[in-house]
Amino acid sequence: MRVVASAENALMKNVSSLAALVVLILFGTVGLPAAPSIGAVGVTPQAIEVGTAISVVVTAQIADPSLISTSVNLLRVDGSGRTLANLGLMNDTGIDGDAVAGDRVFSKTAPLREESIGMVRFRVSAAFRGVLQRALSPIVAVHVWQRSTDTQQSISALTPPNWEFTSLDEQIEMSSPVAQEAAQAGATMAAPEVVLKNAQTTLNLTDFIAAYRDGWYSEYACAPIVATLETVRCTSEFMTIERQPTLAGFVRASDTRLILAFGTDVSTQDFDNILRSIRPF
Repeated sequence: MRVVASAENALMKNVSSLAALVVLILFGTVGLPAAPSIGAVGVTPQAIEVGTAISVVVTAQIADPSLISTSVNLLRVDGSGRTLANLGLMNDTGIDGDAVAGDRVFSKTAPLREESIGMVRFRVSAAFRGVLQRALSPIVAVHVWQRSTDTQQSISALTPPNWEFTSLDEQIEMSSPVAQEAAQAGATMAAPEVVLKNAQTTLNLTDFIAAYRDGWYSEYACAPIVATLETVRCTSEFMTIERQPTLAGFVRASDTRLILAFGTDVSTQDFDNILRSIRPF
Protein backbone atom coordinates (compact mmCIF):
# COMPACT_ATOMS: atom_id res chain seq x y z
CA MET A 1 0.00 0.00 0.00
CA ARG A 2 2.87 2.37 0.79
CA VAL A 3 4.42 1.71 -2.65
CA VAL A 4 1.10 2.48 -4.37
CA ALA A 5 0.65 5.65 -2.32
CA SER A 6 4.17 6.82 -3.14
CA ALA A 7 3.56 6.24 -6.85
CA GLU A 8 0.30 8.14 -6.68
CA ASN A 9 1.98 11.05 -4.90
CA ALA A 10 4.77 11.18 -7.47
CA LEU A 11 2.22 11.14 -10.29
CA MET A 12 0.26 13.98 -8.69
CA LYS A 13 3.41 16.05 -8.29
CA ASN A 14 4.27 15.56 -11.97
CA VAL A 15 0.76 16.52 -13.05
CA SER A 16 0.85 19.60 -10.80
CA SER A 17 4.23 20.64 -12.17
CA LEU A 18 3.03 20.22 -15.74
CA ALA A 19 -0.14 22.23 -15.04
CA ALA A 20 1.90 24.99 -13.41
CA LEU A 21 4.19 25.15 -16.45
CA VAL A 22 1.20 25.43 -18.80
CA VAL A 23 -0.25 28.26 -16.71
CA LEU A 24 3.08 30.09 -16.66
CA ILE A 25 3.43 29.83 -20.41
CA LEU A 26 -0.15 30.91 -21.09
CA PHE A 27 0.08 33.91 -18.84
CA GLY A 28 3.50 34.97 -20.04
CA THR A 29 5.50 34.41 -16.84
CA VAL A 30 7.77 32.03 -18.71
CA GLY A 31 9.02 33.76 -21.84
CA LEU A 32 9.35 31.80 -25.06
CA PRO A 33 11.72 32.88 -27.85
CA ALA A 34 9.96 35.17 -30.29
CA ALA A 35 9.33 33.64 -33.70
CA PRO A 36 11.54 35.10 -36.44
CA SER A 37 9.75 37.68 -38.54
CA ILE A 38 10.14 39.82 -41.64
CA GLY A 39 10.67 43.51 -40.98
CA ALA A 40 9.58 46.55 -42.96
CA VAL A 41 8.42 45.86 -46.51
CA GLY A 42 8.16 48.58 -49.16
CA VAL A 43 7.50 49.03 -52.86
CA THR A 44 8.59 51.75 -55.29
CA PRO A 45 6.79 53.31 -57.05
CA GLN A 46 3.53 53.02 -55.13
CA ALA A 47 1.36 54.07 -58.08
CA ILE A 48 1.65 53.04 -61.74
CA GLU A 49 -0.18 53.86 -64.96
CA VAL A 50 -2.82 51.46 -66.23
CA GLY A 51 -1.97 49.76 -69.52
CA THR A 52 1.73 50.68 -69.37
CA ALA A 53 4.70 48.39 -68.86
CA ILE A 54 6.72 49.34 -65.80
CA SER A 55 8.88 47.68 -63.18
CA VAL A 56 8.48 48.11 -59.44
CA VAL A 57 11.03 47.24 -56.76
CA VAL A 58 9.90 45.44 -53.61
CA THR A 59 12.19 45.51 -50.57
CA ALA A 60 12.09 43.65 -47.26
CA GLN A 61 14.27 44.21 -44.20
CA ILE A 62 15.13 40.91 -42.48
CA ALA A 63 17.62 41.26 -39.66
CA ASP A 64 17.18 37.90 -37.91
CA PRO A 65 20.48 35.93 -38.18
CA SER A 66 18.62 32.62 -38.47
CA LEU A 67 17.29 33.60 -41.90
CA ILE A 68 18.03 31.20 -44.74
CA SER A 69 19.13 33.85 -47.22
CA THR A 70 18.26 31.77 -50.29
CA SER A 71 14.66 31.29 -49.14
CA VAL A 72 13.28 34.84 -49.48
CA ASN A 73 10.49 34.78 -52.05
CA LEU A 74 8.37 37.58 -53.48
CA LEU A 75 4.72 36.60 -53.81
CA ARG A 76 1.88 38.25 -55.67
CA VAL A 77 -1.30 37.86 -53.63
CA ASP A 78 -4.95 38.82 -53.76
CA GLY A 79 -6.84 40.99 -51.29
CA SER A 80 -7.25 38.13 -48.85
CA GLY A 81 -3.57 37.21 -48.92
CA ARG A 82 -3.99 34.12 -51.12
CA THR A 83 -0.91 33.52 -53.28
CA LEU A 84 -1.51 34.12 -56.99
CA ALA A 85 2.10 33.69 -58.13
CA ASN A 86 5.60 33.17 -56.78
CA LEU A 87 7.65 35.84 -58.53
CA GLY A 88 10.99 34.36 -57.50
CA LEU A 89 13.85 34.90 -55.07
CA MET A 90 14.71 38.24 -53.54
CA ASN A 91 18.38 39.04 -52.96
CA ASP A 92 20.77 41.10 -50.85
CA THR A 93 23.66 41.03 -53.30
CA GLY A 94 23.31 44.42 -54.96
CA ILE A 95 21.54 43.23 -58.14
CA ASP A 96 17.96 43.05 -59.46
CA GLY A 97 16.81 46.20 -57.67
CA ASP A 98 18.89 45.69 -54.52
CA ALA A 99 20.57 49.00 -53.69
CA VAL A 100 23.26 47.88 -51.21
CA ALA A 101 24.72 44.40 -50.90
CA GLY A 102 24.82 42.86 -47.44
CA ASP A 103 22.65 45.41 -45.64
CA ARG A 104 19.95 42.85 -44.71
CA VAL A 105 17.47 44.52 -47.07
CA PHE A 106 16.34 42.00 -49.69
CA SER A 107 15.00 43.28 -52.99
CA LYS A 108 13.46 42.18 -56.26
CA THR A 109 12.34 43.93 -59.42
CA ALA A 110 8.86 42.93 -60.60
CA PRO A 111 7.77 43.85 -64.15
CA LEU A 112 4.10 44.83 -64.42
CA ARG A 113 1.58 45.75 -67.06
CA GLU A 114 -1.89 46.06 -65.59
CA GLU A 115 -4.85 46.44 -67.92
CA SER A 116 -7.39 47.57 -65.33
CA ILE A 117 -7.50 50.15 -62.56
CA GLY A 118 -7.11 48.69 -59.10
CA MET A 119 -4.29 47.41 -56.90
CA VAL A 120 -1.42 44.96 -57.20
CA ARG A 121 -0.52 43.31 -53.90
CA PHE A 122 2.72 41.71 -52.77
CA ARG A 123 4.04 39.96 -49.71
CA VAL A 124 7.35 38.34 -48.80
CA SER A 125 7.87 34.76 -47.64
CA ALA A 126 11.03 33.54 -45.90
CA ALA A 127 12.34 30.48 -44.05
CA PHE A 128 14.40 30.50 -40.85
CA ARG A 129 16.64 27.82 -39.38
CA GLY A 130 14.93 25.80 -36.65
CA VAL A 131 11.43 26.96 -37.66
CA LEU A 132 9.17 24.62 -39.64
CA GLN A 133 6.73 27.23 -40.94
CA ARG A 134 7.76 30.02 -43.30
CA ALA A 135 7.22 33.59 -42.15
CA LEU A 136 4.98 35.92 -44.14
CA SER A 137 5.23 39.71 -44.26
CA PRO A 138 2.34 42.16 -44.21
CA ILE A 139 0.88 42.91 -47.64
CA VAL A 140 2.09 45.95 -49.58
CA ALA A 141 0.21 47.36 -52.55
CA VAL A 142 0.80 49.28 -55.75
CA HIS A 143 -2.05 51.47 -56.99
CA VAL A 144 -2.97 51.24 -60.67
CA TRP A 145 -4.30 54.62 -61.78
CA GLN A 146 -5.33 56.37 -65.00
CA ARG A 147 -3.05 59.06 -66.43
CA SER A 148 -4.85 62.34 -67.15
CA THR A 149 -3.45 64.97 -69.53
CA ASP A 150 -4.02 68.71 -69.89
CA THR A 151 -2.71 70.07 -73.20
CA GLN A 152 -3.34 73.68 -72.14
CA GLN A 153 -1.02 73.44 -69.13
CA SER A 154 1.19 70.80 -70.80
CA ILE A 155 0.99 68.59 -67.71
CA SER A 156 -0.04 64.98 -67.17
CA ALA A 157 -0.39 63.13 -63.88
CA LEU A 158 -1.76 59.90 -62.48
CA THR A 159 -5.28 60.35 -61.14
CA PRO A 160 -6.80 58.21 -58.35
CA PRO A 161 -9.99 56.30 -59.25
CA ASN A 162 -13.13 58.47 -59.56
CA TRP A 163 -11.20 61.73 -59.13
CA GLU A 164 -11.99 64.61 -61.48
CA PHE A 165 -9.13 66.19 -63.45
CA THR A 166 -10.36 69.64 -64.49
CA SER A 167 -8.44 72.04 -66.74
CA LEU A 168 -8.89 75.74 -66.00
CA ASP A 169 -7.23 78.83 -67.50
CA GLU A 170 -4.26 78.92 -65.14
CA GLN A 171 -4.32 75.62 -63.25
CA ILE A 172 -5.52 72.04 -63.03
CA GLU A 173 -7.84 71.00 -60.22
CA MET A 174 -7.98 67.39 -59.02
CA SER A 175 -11.00 66.56 -56.86
CA SER A 176 -11.89 63.38 -54.99
CA PRO A 177 -15.47 62.05 -54.90
CA VAL A 178 -15.85 63.56 -51.40
CA ALA A 179 -14.83 67.00 -52.65
CA GLN A 180 -17.10 66.63 -55.68
CA GLU A 181 -20.09 65.87 -53.48
CA ALA A 182 -19.29 68.81 -51.20
CA ALA A 183 -19.06 71.17 -54.14
CA GLN A 184 -22.35 69.90 -55.60
CA ALA A 185 -23.99 70.41 -52.21
CA GLY A 186 -22.82 74.02 -52.20
CA ALA A 187 -20.42 73.68 -49.28
CA THR A 188 -18.64 76.99 -48.80
CA MET A 189 -15.40 75.26 -47.76
CA ALA A 190 -15.37 72.80 -50.66
CA ALA A 191 -12.09 72.82 -52.57
CA PRO A 192 -10.10 70.51 -54.82
CA GLU A 193 -7.66 68.29 -52.99
CA VAL A 194 -4.79 68.94 -55.41
CA VAL A 195 -4.04 71.94 -57.62
CA LEU A 196 -1.32 71.90 -60.31
CA LYS A 197 0.05 75.00 -62.00
CA ASN A 198 3.05 76.24 -63.96
CA ALA A 199 5.59 78.82 -62.83
CA GLN A 200 8.10 80.50 -65.12
CA THR A 201 11.36 81.15 -63.31
CA THR A 202 15.09 81.02 -63.85
CA LEU A 203 15.72 80.29 -60.16
CA ASN A 204 16.98 76.84 -59.31
CA LEU A 205 14.58 74.69 -57.34
CA THR A 206 16.28 75.26 -53.98
CA ASP A 207 16.22 79.06 -54.31
CA PHE A 208 12.64 79.05 -55.58
CA ILE A 209 11.44 77.04 -52.59
CA ALA A 210 13.39 79.30 -50.24
CA ALA A 211 11.63 82.33 -51.71
CA TYR A 212 8.25 80.69 -51.15
CA ARG A 213 9.12 79.84 -47.57
CA ASP A 214 10.03 83.48 -46.84
CA GLY A 215 6.38 84.40 -47.27
CA TRP A 216 3.12 82.51 -46.86
CA TYR A 217 4.89 79.11 -46.76
CA SER A 218 7.22 79.92 -43.89
CA GLU A 219 5.98 76.96 -41.82
CA TYR A 220 6.68 74.35 -44.48
CA ALA A 221 9.38 71.73 -43.96
CA CYS A 222 10.74 70.59 -47.32
CA ALA A 223 12.65 67.55 -48.49
CA PRO A 224 13.22 65.67 -51.75
CA ILE A 225 10.94 62.68 -52.29
CA VAL A 226 13.13 61.21 -55.02
CA ALA A 227 16.86 60.71 -55.24
CA THR A 228 17.57 64.18 -56.63
CA LEU A 229 16.25 67.70 -56.03
CA GLU A 230 14.08 67.52 -59.16
CA THR A 231 10.97 66.72 -57.08
CA VAL A 232 10.46 68.14 -53.60
CA ARG A 233 7.51 67.83 -51.21
CA CYS A 234 6.91 70.28 -48.39
CA THR A 235 4.67 69.69 -45.38
CA SER A 236 3.12 71.93 -42.75
CA GLU A 237 1.00 71.05 -39.74
CA PHE A 238 0.00 74.66 -39.19
CA MET A 239 -1.59 75.79 -42.46
CA THR A 240 -5.06 74.51 -41.62
CA ILE A 241 -7.00 77.77 -41.33
CA GLU A 242 -9.38 78.54 -44.22
CA ARG A 243 -8.39 75.30 -45.97
CA GLN A 244 -4.94 76.54 -46.88
CA PRO A 245 -2.75 73.77 -48.34
CA THR A 246 -0.86 71.60 -45.90
CA LEU A 247 1.19 70.03 -48.69
CA ALA A 248 3.19 71.68 -51.46
CA GLY A 249 5.22 70.09 -54.25
CA PHE A 250 7.73 71.43 -56.72
CA VAL A 251 8.79 69.61 -59.89
CA ARG A 252 11.55 70.82 -62.20
CA ALA A 253 10.18 70.81 -65.76
CA SER A 254 12.94 72.75 -67.56
CA ASP A 255 15.57 75.42 -66.94
CA THR A 256 12.85 78.07 -66.95
CA ARG A 257 9.76 76.15 -65.84
CA LEU A 258 8.55 74.61 -62.60
CA ILE A 259 5.34 72.75 -61.89
CA LEU A 260 3.76 73.56 -58.53
CA ALA A 261 1.38 71.26 -56.67
CA PHE A 262 -0.70 72.14 -53.61
CA GLY A 263 -2.62 69.65 -51.49
CA THR A 264 -5.57 70.31 -49.19
CA ASP A 265 -7.30 67.55 -47.20
CA VAL A 266 -5.44 64.90 -49.15
CA SER A 267 -3.34 62.09 -47.70
CA THR A 268 0.42 62.48 -47.95
CA GLN A 269 0.61 59.12 -49.72
CA ASP A 270 -1.87 60.12 -52.44
CA PHE A 271 -0.19 63.52 -52.81
CA ASP A 272 3.26 61.96 -53.14
CA ASN A 273 1.99 59.44 -55.70
CA ILE A 274 0.52 62.26 -57.78
CA LEU A 275 3.63 64.40 -57.36
CA ARG A 276 5.98 61.63 -58.46
CA SER A 277 3.82 60.92 -61.51
CA ILE A 278 3.77 64.48 -62.90
CA ARG A 279 5.08 64.64 -66.46
CA PRO A 280 5.64 67.97 -68.25
CA PHE A 281 5.56 68.14 -72.05
